[in-house]
Amino acid sequence: MAFASARVDKEARMTRGYRRLLLLLLCFACVSPWAHADPGLFDWGFNVNGGIYWNPGPTPAFFNTAGFDFTTGLGTITITFQPGGAGAYSVVSFFDHEFDAAINTYFNEFGQANGSPAAGQTWEIDEPGYALVGDIYDNVLAGALDNTGITGPEDISMALGWNMILAEDEIATINMMLSLTPPAGGFYLAQWDPESTGNNAVYFSSNVSITGGGTNVPEPATFTLLGLGIVALAVRRRRVRA
Repeated sequence: MAFASARVDKEARMTRGYRRLLLLLLCFACVSPWAHADPGLFDWGFNVNGGIYWNPGPTPAFFNTAGFDFTTGLGTITITFQPGGAGAYSVVSFFDHEFDAAINTYFNEFGQANGSPAAGQTWEIDEPGYALVGDIYDNVLAGALDNTGITGPEDISMALGWNMILAEDEIATINMMLSLTPPAGGFYLAQWDPESTGNNAVYFSSNVSITGGGTNVPEPATFTLLGLGIVALAVRRRRVRA
């Protein structure tokens, strides 16, 4: 999606934000105070080196979303990025989860970054921009997260990304993982609602592996010919000296 289209899409998101508020008010009148819900994914988006892919989709063919639930926003999305040429590239992902919003609103969430980012890893925790407060949405569109986070209470959303230098024909395989349990180690983001009576936290982590590319290794026959050529050259030099 071009950035002009992305700006139009932002207006659509703002409209959805107002609709969300109206729906929330209606839900307060209809939902039992004892009801509860697990996390739900309200919005999502990706910026793959300037290519914008946003809710409601679809995602491109090099995304593997088989292990991801777009209703709960839980699971793993794998992006296989193969640009072909050497250069600097970036991939950014954004997720906006909600917890029991129909009961206790969506302004009582908290966020936190845990651990130290890996080399090239970027992140952000912010208000998603529906109230014209946070800049995370604009930063995702620009492909440049600011590595800062708000703690709350607020309407929280999370983003993780990678800046990479790839050689010719190298492939970056990026996993974006969202779970109800924190990862055993490494850098991750957390979003939670302390007033939710269900599963009240989501943990967001990511990793990247780079494969392919490199210098082609000569076949054994090539080494044999090279060796014979060196021997012949040495014999010739001896004869010339004699």
